[in-house]
Amino acid sequence: MIAGVFSVVHHADDVRIREKLIPTLANDFTVEYHTRTPSPSQIDGFTWHAFRGSRLMRNVSLLLRLMSRRFDVAVLVDPETFLAGILASRRTNVVFDIHENVPAQIGTKNVPFKKALSRLAVLILKAAEKAGTIVLAEPGYAELFSREHPVFENFPRWEAMPPMAPGDGSVIYVGDITEQRGALHLAEAVAGTDKHLVMIGRCSPELASRIESVVGNGSATVELTGRLPWRAAMARLASAAVAVSPLTDTPNYRHSLPTKVLEYLGLGVPVVATNLPGTTDVLTGRPGVTLVAPGDVPALRQAIHSASRAEVRQAAQDSAAGVRADFEWPTERVRGFYTALVGEPGFRPDR
Repeated sequence: MIAGVFSVVHHADDVRIREKLIPTLANDFTVEYHTRTPSPSQIDGFTWHAFRGSRLMRNVSLLLRLMSRRFDVAVLVDPETFLAGILASRRTNVVFDIHENVPAQIGTKNVPFKKALSRLAVLILKAAEKAGTIVLAEPGYAELFSREHPVFENFPRWEAMPPMAPGDGSVIYVGDITEQRGALHLAEAVAGTDKHLVMIGRCSPELASRIESVVGNGSATVELTGRLPWRAAMARLASAAVAVSPLTDTPNYRHSLPTKVLEYLGLGVPVVATNLPGTTDVLTGRPGVTLVAPGDVPALRQAIHSASRAEVRQAAQDSAAGVRADFEWPTERVRGFYTALVGEPGFRPDR
């Protein structure tokens, strides 16, 4: 059986795709992974096929591959590819993997015709629901659809994680570095302390300059590494003293659980996070966790200072095994879903 996994937008090392979905599918399928360049940092257990050219050219290439090749199942992870998936759904099993609230995300962008684009996104999602099979990364995305669909929580696949390590005193952030994700609030909180801030992820040159300027006003230091392969990022994370999730209160983040906080806690690193509903529902009362109001820089600074204490790190390390037991990528459920999907002609597990 052949499973095709397609993305014209995501980096080839996207964690949910490369480190979770593909190794799971590889247990039962020959996996073909199609992404834009550059190639994955490691290619094992699958074959990789490049999408080249502009975004439009990549989408055209995707449609041609879906229509000209025979896949037992094709998994699409980019909302902009869903139209191609709808067209291809008459000849192959298409799975639309929903791991963001697309209409809400559009509402946070500085683009013209936001309301019209959000409404268009809703219509495309409803058409995808009729044409193919929907899977969700979070239960909160169910409100986008008229029927129930399987939820494969975007929890860590712990077997791929590095071991816990001694703390080196650093404050770390992992993920895309944007103002909406609280990057400047974090920089302001660290400024004036003696902390070394490590930020791992994509960052625009303009924002990087602003972060360096803010942190550089005091004795603190900042290291912007850019994107690192996930396993390298996790190895760096394991030795941090404190890990931070400073999300701002926007519709796209309010009810979502940041996967990174689970990775932080599973490696025994204390967490400081903003108290948005999707975060507090899971983290309230867990050892090693401090929650602060979004945008409250003084509270964020104090929380980072308090979380740096040795006893807090010990509490986080002592509770790491419990985090791993409670939040783990559902390998067997995912395997069962995809093998059932292709195992019976016309069978649709979500209907």
